[in-house]
Amino acid sequence: MSDDNPYGLAVVTEVTPIRSESEAARDFNWAAQRTWKVVNPNRVNAVGTNPAYKLIPSASIPALMDPGTRRNTCGHR
Repeated sequence: MSDDNPYGLAVVTEVTPIRSESEAARDFNWAAQRTWKVVNPNRVNAVGTNPAYKLIPSASIPALMDPGTRRNTCGHR
């Protein structure tokens, strides 16, 4: 939560190219929502991008809003 992100919904993506298996060793960080994208830079697919797949650990996306800002929107108390 900040002036730039008043609702806590902003996501910033940081790309870190990894060239070897030893460089890929990372601890999973739930707060950072770390994922791994595996790209083949030697090929181009039908839409003009490099083919890739993304590894996303299950249940890695935390609540999208700060608990203190949630409101009951269905009229019940």
